[in-house]
Amino acid sequence: MSDDLLQQFRPSEVINWDDNTKKLILLGYINNQQSILILQKKPFEKQVQQLLFDNALQYFHNDIYTKYTFQQLNEIDCELISPANQVHIDKYSKSDQIIIEETYEMFLKQQIIQMPLDWVYNILEKKKEVENIVFENKNFLILKDYVFVNSKNLEDLHLLALPFQRDIKSLRDLNQDHLQMLEDIYNEGLRIINEEYKLDQKYVKVFVHYLPSFYHFHVHFTHSSQIGQSFRDIPLSSIIQNIKLKSNYYQIVALQYVTRVRINKF
Repeated sequence: MSDDLLQQFRPSEVINWDDNTKKLILLGYINNQQSILILQKKPFEKQVQQLLFDNALQYFHNDIYTKYTFQQLNEIDCELISPANQVHIDKYSKSDQIIIEETYEMFLKQQIIQMPLDWVYNILEKKKEVENIVFENKNFLILKDYVFVNSKNLEDLHLLALPFQRDIKSLRDLNQDHLQMLEDIYNEGLRIINEEYKLDQKYVKVFVHYLPSFYHFHVHFTHSSQIGQSFRDIPLSSIIQNIKLKSNYYQIVALQYVTRVRINKF
């Protein structure tokens, strides 16, 4: 990526925002190609620090209560996606969410709009993010997810397991042939986290998304403090048990998932 790519971004509209997480998502262009810029304020450091209030502006005072505003108290993270296709735009746009009960027959008929997987293959082929890999064997590798790479806060823990086999797209493709790999992912991920971060498995959430955000099967390892944040989180231990009960479990069961309906007017 060119160092000045961010400077070339020209915003055209706000497509999403979240006042609670202090996130703003802009749609724009770089060299006539649609691009997405995600801006989010970083959380405060959890320690006492010297603050500079030279530019603070008072806007309210009543008895013992005074309010100020000032800029750049904490940093802003930027993520740039360029070029962005319609799948990216739909994913990051403000939307309502509806629940779908998907039978396997519905799954077979649906048209999956796939995001490009070049970034996944770059990892698997050791072209990118080699420094983030924490475990590897002949079947899969485990690496730090990019959201955890620059964090020292253990509650931000996020590792990602990626199989080398490319024809496992989602939960729907799993059967008894994949059991050993799934168990190895579960055990090796927990072992690495315990050895590297001294975190007991009771504090680790191991799960798969359905629907996935991209269609190369992958497993998430996060801190237990993140429990309950996503409707689509399915524990890997439950997946393993279900396949042991019936090899083609995920080819016959109905699965619920949340899909987005884009809000056109803000």
